[in-house]
Parts: sequence; C-alpha cells; structure tokens
Amino acid sequence: MMSQFAEDVKSQFAKEIEEAIRQKVLQQGRQEGIQKGIRKGLLEGVR
Repeated sequence: MMSQFAEDVKSQFAKEIEEAIRQKVLQQGRQEGIQKGIRKGLLEGVR
C-alpha cells in the first residue's frame, strides 16, 4: 500500500499532465480553426 504522501504526489502529477494535455489539444484545435478560417476566407475572396 502506498503512503498518503505518495498518493497525493501521484494525483497532483496526474492532474498536471491532464491539464497540459488539455491545453495542448485546445491550442492545436485553435490553430486548425484559424487555418481553416484563413483558407475559407481566401477561397471566398477569390470568387
């Protein structure tokens, strides 16, 4: 059985990793959204 301290450290670490992943996914999604918006704008501008 793990000590309470080890449990706390593990759960804190897991939270930080989840947060980092969430931030990265959000950032990537925003980048893709911006690129799609630019492409759409260019296509509509050409017409």
